[in-house]
Amino acid sequence: MLVGKRMTRNPKTVSPDDPLSLAAGILREGRFHHLPVVEGGRLVGILSDADLRNASFSTTSAEQGGGPAGDRPVREAMRTEVWSVTPDDSVEDALLILTRE
Repeated sequence: MLVGKRMTRNPKTVSPDDPLSLAAGILREGRFHHLPVVEGGRLVGILSDADLRNASFSTTSAEQGGGPAGDRPVREAMRTEVWSVTPDDSVEDALLILTRE
């Protein structure tokens, strides 16, 4: 089976400057576990529900611009190392990449 048969086309995305609260709402409403982070039409990171949970427990002092986690930008919680596959790749190959990384 090919990835193109299983992938989400036109996924919801956020920008690195969007607040974490916006990303959390998109994940919750769409029942997604990962959200692409796009800047200037280019994939720059990925934000997972686990990243959001970790960000909510991470605290920063007021002197360092800290505040409620939901007000912080996505860039503070996203991961910038991402892997991708094409719609023409097999699902088996995609799974191998995910389990290897």
